[in-house]
Amino acid sequence: MTLTLPLGAITLLFGICLGRAADPLDTWAERCVGTMVRDVAYGAGLFVAVGDAFYSSADGVCWMRQALAAPSVNGLSGVAYGNGRFVVVESGAWRRESRVFISPNGTAWQPSATMPAGELPVIDRVFFGGGTFLAVGQEPNPSTAPGYHWLVMTSPDGLSWTRHSGPTNSGESYYLNAATYGNGVYVAGGWCTNPTTQGLALVSTNLTVWVPVTGFPFSVVNGLGYGKGRFIAVGSSIATSSDGVEWTNHSVGPLGRLAAVTFGGESFAAVGEPQLILSSTDAVHWTQHPTRVDGLHGVTHGNGSFVAIGGYYTDHPRGVAVQSGGRPQVCLQALGLGPSWEPGVRLLLTAEHGHTYRLQSSPQLPTASWIDVSSISLPPGYPDPVRLIDPAASDSHQRFYRVVSP
Repeated sequence: MTLTLPLGAITLLFGICLGRAADPLDTWAERCVGTMVRDVAYGAGLFVAVGDAFYSSADGVCWMRQALAAPSVNGLSGVAYGNGRFVVVESGAWRRESRVFISPNGTAWQPSATMPAGELPVIDRVFFGGGTFLAVGQEPNPSTAPGYHWLVMTSPDGLSWTRHSGPTNSGESYYLNAATYGNGVYVAGGWCTNPTTQGLALVSTNLTVWVPVTGFPFSVVNGLGYGKGRFIAVGSSIATSSDGVEWTNHSVGPLGRLAAVTFGGESFAAVGEPQLILSSTDAVHWTQHPTRVDGLHGVTHGNGSFVAIGGYYTDHPRGVAVQSGGRPQVCLQALGLGPSWEPGVRLLLTAEHGHTYRLQSSPQLPTASWIDVSSISLPPGYPDPVRLIDPAASDSHQRFYRVVSP
């Protein structure tokens, strides 16, 4: 694979020639993204992840960051693609409102609206299905009735939202953080306290009337999906349903907490914490895949692979994506020319650690030979980006760059 990225007089090239595993779900490769990320979606030929900012990737390997114009207190909590656009929601827990951002291409973003909700709404996630965006969360009961009731916001375009809320109760709390669509049925899920934690699932065929599912088989629903004619719910366990009403529990043992699930390429993938990646072809029998990532919060499928996002919970928190298929991350980004007192072209290398890389340049392509500019050995560990410099480069001559190993 060869990538060419023109930037003024700078062109970057890097090559990777690796065979894929017999089953691409057997191997998951880790990518540096930035700071902690919370959700991911695929559409219009692009992966988009959100957290403290917007992150986009055409291949799931190299990620570009775009900051929020006004920094978020709580961060961006959900992203979905549908009807020709990406829609991103920001949790409103501290702003007393939930902001919405839209983009037709995943790279240029603009705020679209503030959701018309009650006092202190918390919108946790957004999903797309059946031609509609669904944003789900909760909001407080009136002051005379302690507790929370569930909240569903629906929109065809991310601009105009319709509010559907659960009944006011007293002393109980209902939370939604997942939704999906299949075979004419919408399903939303979460949990409630009454006074113990119980699984919560709601079904609707018209987005107006939401009917609670009785006797849901486990306590917390964090993710919902649909594929191969069945709904799947994950959280404190895994359950499936053909209609969203009758559910069968498929316990896979004390793994931890599953956060999200999706379907694509004839397989299901579920992720969570600690260090959880599962895959299945029938949503009943599951295979666990190794990963070092502490927690994974979202997963999507696109361009022939699954991409899950999350991060490490250390004194240096950092966001990562893991992608099925086993291809390592090698990304070279041009940062531009340095100041006059420190001349040269600056480049940012993100690559798998534990290897040595050489930065090479050429004044033209095709070329018979490449000139070594610098060499760097990356110690084993997390692939934090490193800065490379070509001190001899200037803006008066075009140069082509590539990274090779060793």
